[in-house]
Amino acid sequence: MTYLLPLTIGLGIIWLAIKIKEEVLGISIAIVGSLITIWAFALSPTPFKVLIEVIGIVSVFSFCVRCWDCQ
Repeated sequence: MTYLLPLTIGLGIIWLAIKIKEEVLGISIAIVGSLITIWAFALSPTPFKVLIEVIGIVSVFSFCVRCWDCQ
């Protein structure tokens, strides 16, 4: 459970970076949030990593299927 706190902090920092209007500050904050999120993801257990991977693959696959229907 030690990975949940840095994961929440990292995602919160990324959300804050999206809300900031200043470009340079937003990019630097987003980089810091991404590093913290990656660190928390590396600390997480394997079943959590597999779950996130499956969710990512399903979301990308459903997006690609919608694009194929448009053509």
